[in-house]
Amino acid sequence: MYGAKGDGVTDDSVAFQFALNNEINKPVYVPHGKYLLTQDLHMWQNNSNFYCDGTLIVHNCKALKITSSRNNVYIRKIDSTTENQGIGIYIGASTSAFPYYNNIDIDHIVNLEKGILFEPDAGGIAYTVIHFKEIIATYGIRFEPTENTGSFINENIFYGGAITSPNPISTVKNGATDPYNGNKFYNIALEYCSGGMNFEWFQYNRFLNCRFSKWENSWGNNFITLDDASTDNYFNFAIVFSNQIHQSENCINIFDGQIKFDDGTDNGLTIGRTGIQIGSTTIIRQDNKYDVYDLINAEKVELIDEIPTIDLTNLTYAIEGHTYRLEGLTENTTFKLPQGYWYGKALYLYVHIIDEIQVTLYHEEDRLVTLEGSGLYKIECNPSRSWIATKID
Repeated sequence: MYGAKGDGVTDDSVAFQFALNNEINKPVYVPHGKYLLTQDLHMWQNNSNFYCDGTLIVHNCKALKITSSRNNVYIRKIDSTTENQGIGIYIGASTSAFPYYNNIDIDHIVNLEKGILFEPDAGGIAYTVIHFKEIIATYGIRFEPTENTGSFINENIFYGGAITSPNPISTVKNGATDPYNGNKFYNIALEYCSGGMNFEWFQYNRFLNCRFSKWENSWGNNFITLDDASTDNYFNFAIVFSNQIHQSENCINIFDGQIKFDDGTDNGLTIGRTGIQIGSTTIIRQDNKYDVYDLINAEKVELIDEIPTIDLTNLTYAIEGHTYRLEGLTENTTFKLPQGYWYGKALYLYVHIIDEIQVTLYHEEDRLVTLEGSGLYKIECNPSRSWIATKID
């Protein structure tokens, strides 16, 4: 292809750039091979198509720099000649270039300083869709505009994929004018990370069906940290920690909230398979103490070592603005506060009943389902309009 060798030694930068400059409205196809790049590969024309079945090896440059719109990209792998140097996918904007509606599919980004970088310069990036399988980089996904004012990063979608990084997903304000909003992150697994997610200027964004797994940090950093301007975000994570959390597959729902840990013990967050919903609330653990809100009485309570137990014959509680009731408990029944969340058209509810009795779940005054003891239930309406509960753990 335009003189590219694909031997991993010859610099193929000029050949690649020539192809992108001249194959207007035609797909550029790169076969298997290892292609060394020492200069940024710049996709500056709209409606370009770039398909690479080989490996792009960057040497202190950007594998692909996108400043145009409506492009389609597939790359099998991006690697670096030197560990923790170079950038995989770079999307930049200016007052004369607003990259919109790009579709990017990458299998592997490894050994780079920054895997995916959004860096507008007084311009905006929006409606980009990125699929990836693996990112190993110092910064996994990063929003980092220049200091020039007028930048925004809105309504982009990321589908994972695993990220291994000391900074897996992070944003910084710099010259951004509007808070980053409407961005969505689906099915992303953060594995072997040595640091948490850090957000500035981050509002109305969504993380759905994501996972923390095999956490490498001794809790020296925060799990999720948001600055004062970062509000109204939704995080839905299944958590599978080794050593850091005693019980796996916790589901945590956070609305405008923070979870912080301040010691180096291996106690982690001992909440079992419970979901936590927080409205403008912070859970802070210090020396095994928790500050949380009692969802029944809307009172702040301080707990030591565990989530509270409640003894009630009929328990009424709220999930995402809807009122539910458990019936069938006795005065001597002890169980932990049920928690749940809606995902799609199904309600996921975790119930922990020490006495393992049968209870009935109501929504308002409508009977939904009968639950047989403790467990995580998926509750959904079938085609005959009746509700069914499936125990999934």
